[in-house]
Amino acid sequence: MLIAFLLPFNFGVAIVLVLSLTVFFFLGKLKTGLANFIHNKWAYLFLAFFLIHAICYFFSHNKAEAGTAIEIKLGFIAFPLLIFTQQYSRIDIRKVLRSFAIGTIVCSLFNIVRGVFYFITENEIKYFFYSEFSFFMHPSYYAMYAVFSIVILSLFGFNYFKKSAFNVAIVVVASILLGVCIFMSSSKMGMLSLFVSLPVILFYVLVKQKKFLLLGAILFTIASGLFFVLRSEFAPVQRLKNAFNFASSSEIIDKTTGESNAVRVLIWSEASTLIKQHLLLGVTPGDANDELYKAYEKEGMTGALEKHLNAHNQFLQTAIGTGLVGTLLLFLLTFGILITGFIRKEMVMILFGLIIILNFLVESMLQTQAGTLFFVFFAPLLLVNYQNVNKRYLKS
Repeated sequence: MLIAFLLPFNFGVAIVLVLSLTVFFFLGKLKTGLANFIHNKWAYLFLAFFLIHAICYFFSHNKAEAGTAIEIKLGFIAFPLLIFTQQYSRIDIRKVLRSFAIGTIVCSLFNIVRGVFYFITENEIKYFFYSEFSFFMHPSYYAMYAVFSIVILSLFGFNYFKKSAFNVAIVVVASILLGVCIFMSSSKMGMLSLFVSLPVILFYVLVKQKKFLLLGAILFTIASGLFFVLRSEFAPVQRLKNAFNFASSSEIIDKTTGESNAVRVLIWSEASTLIKQHLLLGVTPGDANDELYKAYEKEGMTGALEKHLNAHNQFLQTAIGTGLVGTLLLFLLTFGILITGFIRKEMVMILFGLIIILNFLVESMLQTQAGTLFFVFFAPLLLVNYQNVNKRYLKS
């Protein structure tokens, strides 16, 4: 629960993780825990993904970058080892999920208060938008955290054992707060993830309770609100409009551009070319970005080169670095979670998989601690729900 609460602040997670693993190895039921880990098939996928990055170190020219890649991917061993070795009930897991949502809310309130402070003291409004608004991490990661927190609040709320009008009201207010903060972060994929997730959540929660009129009223209200918001000149909305306008445009892209939508398309084209040239084994994770930079320079992509941009797509980034094997493992871990969610009929798992896949399509999220920690913490936590759960849990 403490790790989950600290995740949105991008601080202190490693310390708590090391202490937790130390307690497990010296004071926990080591034999039983390791047996649980060994018998969990998902654990081998996480372990294999890490080992590929570790082995590639010896074949990388850029040892410093290869070492950084290993350091960031350590979570693929540490978190499965922490989680898959333990026994959890559904209530345990939901407490952890709620703790994460509460942490994200506190983080969001901090960002808002900080923005108000600078507005009052310096008459600056920029601290309410994009990277200036999200203090603890890049706004794309913060928006992903906030969307998943809305999913958690919508499915489980704050009350552990019963629903009440007060609990529902608190959940609605907190979800609106997070939704507003997603817009303030100006993350295009964050807003898109919210638009995709929200109708699914509403259908799941309200249809299950047979509240069809309420569902219709809420959907009408949201649609009406979006109609007016999308017609506004609000900066985050303009970013989203620009993305859609670019997607529907047939204009030739200027290779010197640094505009986020256009440069991504150029980068994906060069990444695809590199993948074809090194299809089987890749160029190693340590050399992946260097090879991209060479391609940018060769093709005159000065905007991408000046900013030293990675592939901005985790599937492409992994394919460049580790080839077919690493890409297959990543597909099994991401789409595997989504498919398992459908098989088990677990909505939180389905939406987590969906959010992860959408964000992986436009960001190389496993190249940073904020993205990696989010994935390697919640993926095992949700998967353990079907592997090591005490069946005698209380229903909530």
